Amino acid sequence: IFPFDLFPNEIIVHETKVDIIYGMFFLSKKVISIPIENILNVKTTNSFIFGSLEFEVNGFTGDPKPVHYLLVRDAMKVRQIISGLILCHKEGVDFKDLDIQTVRKKVEEIGKT
Repeated sequence: IFPFDLFPNEIIVHETKVDIIYGMFFLSKKVISIPIENILNVKTTNSFIFGSLEFEVNGFTGDPKPVHYLLVRDAMKVRQIISGLILCHKEGVDFKDLDIQTVRKKVEEIGKT
């Protein structure tokens, strides 16, 4: 959230991967793509207003840097979606015949458990 972070980070969640885009400096970014099957765990850390996401990843020499200054509700929702995708991937769930809104709703429900 600006102005707490002058170079904000982004998280883009796809069905098969998570892209973390770190804002480095003006017009420069670092992009890390993590396949869902390599994510071992997603943790949220919450304060009064802000939340952070931390990823535990298999196959990285060091886990990616945490993503800070997210709204708490956004951090929780992203964690639920990614956790749901991890469980669906482990169970071999196929999303090809479903629209994106249905997939998002189902994956979020699964991630809450």
